[in-house]
Amino acid sequence: VIGTTGLQGRHENLMSECSRMAPIFHSPNMSVVVAILNEMVKDVAGILGGDEFDVEILEEHHKKKKDAPSGTALMLGKTIAEARKRTFSEVARFDRFNDVAQPRVEGEIGFAALRGGSTVGMHEVSFNGVFEKLTLRHDACDVGIFADGALRIARWLKDKKMPPGIYTMHDYLQSFMSKL
Repeated sequence: VIGTTGLQGRHENLMSECSRMAPIFHSPNMSVVVAILNEMVKDVAGILGGDEFDVEILEEHHKKKKDAPSGTALMLGKTIAEARKRTFSEVARFDRFNDVAQPRVEGEIGFAALRGGSTVGMHEVSFNGVFEKLTLRHDACDVGIFADGALRIARWLKDKKMPPGIYTMHDYLQSFMSKL
């Protein structure tokens, strides 16, 4: 069970190599509720489609968090780009500083990161239309949710006797959806 973000190609290659021998689970966030948020974001982005709705991702964490934007914010952005049939690199917008002459580019996904205090984590995705706005948000109030999620995943891998391979939160959620 791997919850590390910021992995490089060599790390992903090692994970892929190990997945031939054992089940490997990787997610930038171990919260099951964040996984549900990610699925909702995918559905909304797919339903709204195109570029009629501007997308902004806001995330907030404690002042000691080193990466910005967070791995979870990047995951949400990649999910939206994929649902819109775009590559993440072509639509991700991390900085608008000194870009006053540049209007918003159609289809871009804006990112904003806040750092301060003791906030465990907050992720908000806004789909901004001309006359309406839809916001989906998750607030982590205790770091224990991440340990709980990792333990749930470890039990799932063991109980389901998952074969070697790389698994994600999507796989975990799908195993429950198939029971409905």
